[in-house]
Amino acid sequence: MYTQKFFVFLLFSLFSVVSIAADTATSKDHDVESTLASSLQKLGEGQMNILFWKVYKAEFYSTDSPYNEKTYPKALKLTYQRDIEKQEFIDATQGEWVKLNANFSERLIPQVQEDKWLTQLSEIFHDIKEDDVILFTLSKEKQANFYLKAASNSESKSLDYQLLGSINEPTFGDYFLSIWLSEKTSEPKLRKKLIGQ
Repeated sequence: MYTQKFFVFLLFSLFSVVSIAADTATSKDHDVESTLASSLQKLGEGQMNILFWKVYKAEFYSTDSPYNEKTYPKALKLTYQRDIEKQEFIDATQGEWVKLNANFSERLIPQVQEDKWLTQLSEIFHDIKEDDVILFTLSKEKQANFYLKAASNSESKSLDYQLLGSINEPTFGDYFLSIWLSEKTSEPKLRKKLIGQ
């Protein structure tokens, strides 16, 4: 009798703890967008196309206007307009870093370090669906976070932001953003739109 009661009590307590933890996580992820809106300002936005196909809409956020690359925190928001396989995303990232480094006599980041980051990105990301939103944030402490707001399959509504993963190495965040924000980017017109020029 007592054993039964204790088991029921234990089950109820466990369920309560799990529910509270889940609510806290959802609340934390849901606050990402409101925090973005309250602490940062959107400097600009632009459209990324490949030939005639739309790939994503990009929006860049910072605390300062005009743009200052040494200002933190900052964020990049990508709203995808087509499905992207994970490997396609990784290959595109690597390809842009290759183009970027080709503009300099010495690599911006050692190849070994870049390969390590590509492996980490491969572990963080999965396939991206049309209307998914990827939010990249870089804190004052140089912590890089990747969030996903997945497009819902019902009633065209989106879910809350979910943390995909983080990379805490201080040189990663700006190196990742350099794909869009470097003066040597392969998309200079998009860069100007993102930083509000």
